[in-house]
Amino acid sequence: MNALLKIRDFSLFCGQNKILDNINMDVFEGEILAVAGESGSGKSMLARSVLRLNDPDEFRLEGKILFEEEDINSLSEKELAKIRGAKIGMIFQEPISYLNPVLKMGRQLTEAYIKHKKVRKNEAALLMEGLLEKLKINNPSAYMKSYPHQLSGGMAQRGAIAIAASCRPRIIIADEPTSSLDVITQASIIKLIRDLARVEGISLIFITHDLQLVSKLADRAVIIEKGRIVEEGCARKVFDSPKSKAASCLIRASVMSNFKESTEHKKTILELRNLSMHYKNGRGNIVRAVDDISMEVLEGETLGILGESGSGKTTLARIVTGIQKPLSGKVLLEGRDIFKLKDYSRHVQMVFQDPFSFLDPQMKIEDIVAEGMDMIARKNRHGRAKEVARCLQKVGLDESLKDRYPHQLSGGQRQRVGIARAVIVNPRIIVCDEPPPILTPSRRCGYWSF
Repeated sequence: MNALLKIRDFSLFCGQNKILDNINMDVFEGEILAVAGESGSGKSMLARSVLRLNDPDEFRLEGKILFEEEDINSLSEKELAKIRGAKIGMIFQEPISYLNPVLKMGRQLTEAYIKHKKVRKNEAALLMEGLLEKLKINNPSAYMKSYPHQLSGGMAQRGAIAIAASCRPRIIIADEPTSSLDVITQASIIKLIRDLARVEGISLIFITHDLQLVSKLADRAVIIEKGRIVEEGCARKVFDSPKSKAASCLIRASVMSNFKESTEHKKTILELRNLSMHYKNGRGNIVRAVDDISMEVLEGETLGILGESGSGKTTLARIVTGIQKPLSGKVLLEGRDIFKLKDYSRHVQMVFQDPFSFLDPQMKIEDIVAEGMDMIARKNRHGRAKEVARCLQKVGLDESLKDRYPHQLSGGQRQRVGIARAVIVNPRIIVCDEPPPILTPSRRCGYWSF
C-alpha cells in the first residue's frame, strides 16, 4: 500500500509552548486511521495542520506534511484551495461554529460541488439531496432551505458530513463527527463514513477519544499524549493489549460508573405545566417542537431527558432556562413563574451542547467564567480571580488557561469552561444540553461525578 499522506518530524508551536512534538505518521490509500487521545492532547491540532488551518501569526511549525508527495506547508493559498474540499475534506467537531449563520444550508452544502466539480446549481442541489437522504435526513429539500440556527446540533453535523463527502475526496479528516449526535444516529453515521471509505477508496483519519469505537471502525490506531505519539499499531491490538498508559486510561474510562441516588422525601423545585412550542419550518409547515409537556424536577435529583436528534430536547431546555418563551404553558420555580422573576438566571444555569458557539471569542477565559458572577454580585478583583481559579480547578482545568481565548483551547477544554461558567454562581438547577459527548471518557466520568 502506498502512503497517501506522510507526516515527517512535524512539530507545532504556540509562542514558547510545544503543541505537537516530532510527529511521524503515514496514512495509506483506502485505510481508516484513528487518532485517539485525551482532551488537549493535540489530536485536533494535528488534524487542522494537515489542511494548514492554524493561524500562521499565532502558530509556528517545523517539519513536513506531504500529500501525494507534495509538501502542504510549501503551497500557496491558491494551490491549497484546490486541495481543501476537493482532495481532502474535513468534518469539524462543532458544525455550528463554522457554518455561515446568514446563509441557508442549501447554498453552503452545494458550494463544494459548484466550485470543484463545475456543475450548475440545480444539478448540485439534486446531487446533495441524494447524499442527505443517505444521512437519514427525511426531507432534504426543506433541510436545504433552513438556516443553521434552525437545526439541532445533530442535524447541523449531518450537513457538515455531507459537505466533506460531497466531492469524494481522497482523504476525509473526521474530528469527532458523532460527538453531537444521538446514540441511534451515531451508528448509522459511522457506518456511512466507513462505507464511503471502503467503497470509494477514501482514506479516513478519524479523530476520537473512544477506543471502543476505534477497535470496531479503524484499521490502525495512533495514540497521542501531550502532543507526542506514544503508541501506534493495529486498532484491535491497541484496544486488546495497550502498551501505553494513555491507551490504558482511555479504555478504563470508557466504562462509566453507575450513579444512582434515592429521590424519596425530596420536594419539587421545578414544575413544567402543559408546555408547547410550535413554529414554521422553511416550507411553511408547522413543527411541534414541544407539545403539551408536563413534568416535575425534584430537589437534588438528576433527571434525564432522552430523544433522537431533532426531537425537541434542546427547545425544552431553552424554555426551562428562560432563553425562549413557550407558545403556551408555564415553568414554575418553587411555584413562581420564571418569566416574572428578575433573578431567575441566578437559580438556573445552562451548559450548552456546542461550547464554541456560545463562548465570546473576544473574551478571555477568566472573564467568560466570571461573567455570571459579575452580573449577580460584584466582587473585588482578588476575590473574583480566586473564585475563577477554584471553578477551573473543579472542572479539571489548569488556572493558567484563564488568560487564553476560546479558540486556543480544545473542544473538551471549552466544554469544561462552559461548565465552570454555569457553576460559579451556585445555581439551584443546571440544565445540561448534551455536553458530555464532546468530552473524553475520563473527563466524562469526572463531569458526572462533579
